Amino acid sequence: MSKQIKILFCFHYSILNNGGVRSMVDIIENIIKKDGVTVYVVYPTRKETAIDYLEKLGVKTIYLPFYKLNKNGRKGMWKYIIKKIMSPFLFFKLRQIVKREKISIIYSNTIVIIMVLF
Repeated sequence: MSKQIKILFCFHYSILNNGGVRSMVDIIENIIKKDGVTVYVVYPTRKETAIDYLEKLGVKTIYLPFYKLNKNGRKGMWKYIIKKIMSPFLFFKLRQIVKREKISIIYSNTIVIIMVLF
């Protein structure tokens, strides 16, 4: 009896025609064909075409509004501070999901999301 492998993909965007997202969707399409593999997707923005498509394939999707941490001008600085304050809470929520679902592998193809660095 083989062990169930659970893979969590962390998307930074949820529109299918985005290059990074399309690349991960291609990987997921191949992985879900394998026995003993369950795929989860965490996405930070409202549900768009990529998430709809993955749900039709049977992928488990989880909305978690984690943030890109960037500063742009004075207005951007306030947003940055708020995001910095919120990030530990969102990190904790993501960590709970990983533990509860017994995720084996976490995959992200971006460096703009600090949430997946644990």
